[in-house]
Amino acid sequence: MKQKTKDIIGALLLGLLCTLALSAVITVADTETARTDLMIGMQYETTGLDLDAAPGLLAGLVKLHQNFPLDAWAWGPAVAGLAALLYWVRRQRTAKPRCAELVLSIVFGVAEVLGLSICKLGSWAFVFKNPYQVFVGAVCMAGYGVLFYHAVWGLYALLGRPGGAEAEPETRFARRFARAPGRTSSLLIGAAWLPWVAVFWPGSVDWDSWGQISQVIGKQEMTAHHTVLSTWLHGWLFQLGRILGSDNLGVFFYIVLQFIVCAWVFGQVAAFAGKLGCSRRVQYAVTAFFALNPIWGVFIQTQVKDTLYTGLFVLFVLKTADLLLFPQEWQGSRKRLAAYAVLGILCCLLRKNGIYAVVPMVLASALVLTGKQLRKPLLAVMLAVVIGSFGFDVFTEKVLDIPAGSVGEALSVPMQQTARYVRDFGYDVTDDEKAVINEVLDYDSLAQSYMPELSDGVKQYYKNPSKGGLARYMLTWAKMFFKHPVCYFEALHANSHGYYTITKCRAINDYYTFNNDTCMQMFEMDVHYLDKSGYLRYAFVQALSAFEKLPLVGLITSIGFMAWLTAVLGVWLARRKAKQTLPIFIGLGIFWLTCIASPVNDCMRYFLPIAGCLPLIFCLALYFCKKNAEKSAAAIAQAYGKPLGAVKNVSEISRNYYYMNTDSNAKSSMMATEDAVADGGLGTTISYGKIEITANISVTYGF
Repeated sequence: MKQKTKDIIGALLLGLLCTLALSAVITVADTETARTDLMIGMQYETTGLDLDAAPGLLAGLVKLHQNFPLDAWAWGPAVAGLAALLYWVRRQRTAKPRCAELVLSIVFGVAEVLGLSICKLGSWAFVFKNPYQVFVGAVCMAGYGVLFYHAVWGLYALLGRPGGAEAEPETRFARRFARAPGRTSSLLIGAAWLPWVAVFWPGSVDWDSWGQISQVIGKQEMTAHHTVLSTWLHGWLFQLGRILGSDNLGVFFYIVLQFIVCAWVFGQVAAFAGKLGCSRRVQYAVTAFFALNPIWGVFIQTQVKDTLYTGLFVLFVLKTADLLLFPQEWQGSRKRLAAYAVLGILCCLLRKNGIYAVVPMVLASALVLTGKQLRKPLLAVMLAVVIGSFGFDVFTEKVLDIPAGSVGEALSVPMQQTARYVRDFGYDVTDDEKAVINEVLDYDSLAQSYMPELSDGVKQYYKNPSKGGLARYMLTWAKMFFKHPVCYFEALHANSHGYYTITKCRAINDYYTFNNDTCMQMFEMDVHYLDKSGYLRYAFVQALSAFEKLPLVGLITSIGFMAWLTAVLGVWLARRKAKQTLPIFIGLGIFWLTCIASPVNDCMRYFLPIAGCLPLIFCLALYFCKKNAEKSAAAIAQAYGKPLGAVKNVSEISRNYYYMNTDSNAKSSMMATEDAVADGGLGTTISYGKIEITANISVTYGF
């Protein structure tokens, strides 16, 4: 059988497997229901069929139809379309992923199916209910794993494509963009956001923001539950608007602040893409990501601490990348380093989890840089960030007498696990365990108040216990784990799966496209939309919902998709030995872990800083593609005794095979590394983009 035929058959089979996974109904197939459906389908009453004597295989097939009910007419196009796509991907043999990507694909398949199960059924029953469900779950996991693996394969193929020299801009817009990419991108992004700001004027206010404002205007006790600096910004701008005669104006002032900061920062990302040597098409794509992706429109019109923080955090990551890739520009520049330190302090003071990402990122940057000139300055920056953030907290707590926030906020995961345990296995809780739990939480209310994806129902019963009481609770919590460990894992999964699966349990606009009348009445505020009828706001919300459901395009609104894309790009950069990017991924990884430990599942505002960094990560991947290609070209040019400028073309011949000449014959074998050996036969051409050389000896180069 020819290789092409084998590839086509393989693509068809894999397409069928992927179609099965995508069409699966997440339900536990019922035997009795299957038997009833079989009886009806075979017209039992008229045929006289003895159903009890019918082979179990028939009932099993009907159960399969419960899980995979795709109509016959839809199977053909679905399988054919996926097969064609997979066939194209599998022809890109030089971009084939390796073992690490295969492991990631398996993890993705397992996580996605378990996420669907816990989202739809509230447990892992879809996979573990019985042997039949284990089989169905395994099929779905395999299908999702295959899809992920080939998606990574296709991404690698696109990243590995050489880019030719860019022509001079021809249009007026292109010339303007080329002259000032940062400013032009910021203006375009801002223009795209203006309809959201206008329709939702003065802006939507998040529940937490209502509380922060109320603290500053004296309606609630001032606390450090939210960061004090963030609370001051919310309240002071609101007070300024109230002084000028309008609570609406106070909300709008904050919207303007985050609008300007975020538009400028995101424009700087596009400008930095140009500095990295990315094409104008990539810079346009970066601009479009921030301008047209509705998640940014939603949050730019919402008064919530996370939006402003996202702008500053993305800027901090961008400056970290600039420091790591162009350290010579930072050497001896006290102004840059001082601004970098101030930016890091602000990131720590505007969100409490900021310090967990910022400090490790700066420390790792100091260790990664090969030159010693910047190590001491970076360590000084790290020290300044630590002292500045903790010093501010000490000042507000000891001098201004602002009490610290509740410790219960950091205990969302164990409290959710305890509540689920009490709900499902309350009969197995001893009297001593009840007494210990009741010191920390209202035991009798846990089962009824437990919400799998939100810890607010349980947190409200937190009693601020003594250190001893909290220690006894944590010990009891640990002991209970060994009695029913699956319950604990399910609780953690139910409260976090949205951060690592594409499964969505919450729309973007949840909580963020309305003003809470109850909060306003409680705190005596007068904030109302200019669009009193709500027709325009409703239209925008419906457009957002429709965008989320668009095939493929809607994935850019998914937290899980963006998280996995970031991880895959990280693996790609690791393969290119791009150690300069390691500090950035350390910071983003820690930030992602804080999302998992957060009180709300699938919450976009918690994930927003990582989403804002995604275009930057993609541009870094393109930068190191180019750097590795240039390195390969230089190695080949040196091997042939030619200056690089005299070389016309260099390209990757194969990543999976190498060729060795023995006399007039060529032999091929698999390679274990990413080094490629070009065929050294007489007159061999090695090409990459517009660079070309003719060789008559063997040349080894790396990617």
